[in-house]
Parts: sequence; C-alpha cells; structure tokens
Amino acid sequence: MNIDKNSPLPRYYQMQEIIRKIIVDNNMHPGDKLPSESEFTKKYGISRLTLRRAISELVSEGIIRTERGKGTFVAGPVDLRKTNNYPQASMIGLITPSDDWFSNRILRGVEQIIQANAYQLLVAVSRKNIDKEKEAIRSQRRAGARGLVIYPSDSDYQGNDMHIAELQNHALPFVLIDRYLKDLNTDYVITDNEVGAYKIVTHLIEQGHRRIGFLTESVLCNTASDDRLEGYRRALLDHGLTFEEKLVGRTGETEGGIRSFLRIAKPSAVFCIHDIAAIRTMRIIREEGLRIPDDIAVVGYDDIDVSDHLEVRLTTMRQPLLEIGRTAATMLLRKINGEVGMEEVQQEVLTSELVVRESSVPIERR
Repeated sequence: MNIDKNSPLPRYYQMQEIIRKIIVDNNMHPGDKLPSESEFTKKYGISRLTLRRAISELVSEGIIRTERGKGTFVAGPVDLRKTNNYPQASMIGLITPSDDWFSNRILRGVEQIIQANAYQLLVAVSRKNIDKEKEAIRSQRRAGARGLVIYPSDSDYQGNDMHIAELQNHALPFVLIDRYLKDLNTDYVITDNEVGAYKIVTHLIEQGHRRIGFLTESVLCNTASDDRLEGYRRALLDHGLTFEEKLVGRTGETEGGIRSFLRIAKPSAVFCIHDIAAIRTMRIIREEGLRIPDDIAVVGYDDIDVSDHLEVRLTTMRQPLLEIGRTAATMLLRKINGEVGMEEVQQEVLTSELVVRESSVPIERR
C-alpha cells in the first residue's frame, strides 16, 4: 500500500491507513516499535508535517504513542474494521472543500460518531471545486458508501447543485453541513448564521459604532455568507442605522481589495465574513498606521484556533464545529439504520457563541 497522489483522500489520511496496515500485517503488539520518521518519509515520499499529523491522529485514537527521543510505538490493538480491508457495505463518505483547521474540526466530529458505530470513513477533499466535488460523489458511490456527509463547495446557484439533487433520485442518504441549498429540501446541519451576524453587529453598535463595514466574498455564493449579510443588514436597521451598500466590501480576501475598501468606506468597525479575512484585515490596518480597536474595531466569524493567540485577540462568533460533525453523522446513521424514513427531512440549526476579545473592546473597557 502506497500514497496515491491522485487520490481525493488527503495524504495524512492515507498515511494513517498505511500505519494501521503495517501494525496489522506484521502482527505488532503494544510496545512494539514502528519505523522512524525518516524511514516513513523516505519510503512514502511525504513531508514530516504530513507524517506527524497522521501520527497525531492515531495517538488521539490510542493506537500508537510517541516517546521523545525514542520513537513511535504501538499503544493498543488496531480494529481491522478501520483498515481498507473493511467491507464496503460499512463505509461512510465525507466530502469537504478543504483540509483546513475549520473543516478538520467538523471531520473529527463526524469521525467520532462513525467510528463508534463501526463504520469506516472515506474522506475526499474537493479543493472548493464543483467538478471535483461531483467526481468525489461519484467515486464514493462506486466505492459502495452507505451514505454521504457533504460540505458543499461554493456555487453560483446556477444549476450547480444538480449533482446533489441526483442523490435524492438514487435514494442515497446524505447530510449537508455548514450550508444548505436554496432549491433543495435536504437533510442538513448548519449554525444560526443570520442570528450570529446579528449578535456580533449588535455588539459593535453597543460599543458606540455607527459606521460598520461588512467584508465578504466578491460574490456571495453560499447560504452561510448570504445569511450573515442578512444578519448584518437586519441588525443595522433594528438599531436605527441605515444599510449602505458602499459599506459592504465585496473584496474577497485580496489585500488590495481590503485596503481599498478601508480607505474609501472609512468604517469605524469591520465585520469580516470569517476569521481568516479578519486576521488579514487587522494586519492591513496596522500597516496603515492605525490601532485596533481604538481607531477601528475588527470582528470575525468561526473562532479558529489562532484567533485567541493574536497580538490583539479577535472578537468572533464561535461555531460548534465538533457538534456539527457529530450531529450530521448521527442524522445520517438514523437513515441508514432505518430509524428515520428516506422521505423524512432532518434539519438542525445549532447555536453559535459570541466571544468578545480585545479587537472590539479595549482592555480597560472590558
């Protein structure tokens, strides 16, 4: 078994399966030593970062352990059902647009439920490409997946969701996560994006801000972004402020677009569509010689890991990512096990939490 560079599976995930198979094929027991990092990276042509991520995942499952300066050892038995030899009939597919921190937290939640129910999880990364998403769905169906958890890629809403509609025609159970499709009544698990945006903009208004900008993608192409824009708009109107289109910066994440928006719109506070955009905006603000939050406040969305470790810690909305994954997997298994009929629609909207930090409120005012 080798790393397949053309596989939709992330390399770290393939490496996990390789290590599992090594343990099983060699009849290794707790305490037996695995090959060194150098041996693994040389033989399989992967980076140390990829290998260490695979090892970290297996350590968290209790399968292996590491000892500083000594190496990596078997810690516990490997369940053969979690290897590639496990029957296809017990496979669940997960399709995600990226393998970033955000997606991986959701993946971990799905994995916890799937593995606890003795299923194998087959992961495909679409790289935010609709065509790759379509191929991943076809590939996982051919592999015999009993059901799918799909984190849809962005689309232009122009018929690009037909490949998902076809799943309904084939009676294959699936659950969408993070976003839903406007024209399809499907199972999904999302968070309350409109309510979350309303809360965080209200927070800025309560801090005295009246000129609040909203930085988003160049084209709104998913329901999560749509709902956040609507929450922003509604919060302004409910608090007696005017919604101004010129305060909506459809810049994507380009530095030039963000810089131009800040100079032209001159907001006193900026609500960014997600934390990555907020972090980039904060850097540009500092480069412009301005202070955060004294000259301009910045808030984000998601509460990714780094948001609490910045020089000026980021105010954001914390999404329950693990719970999104767990809930989606539980809903899918209900249909696979016949507890819920195929025609019954399951839709869950989870609550996000406002996390207030220094990027919107000076320390002396907290």
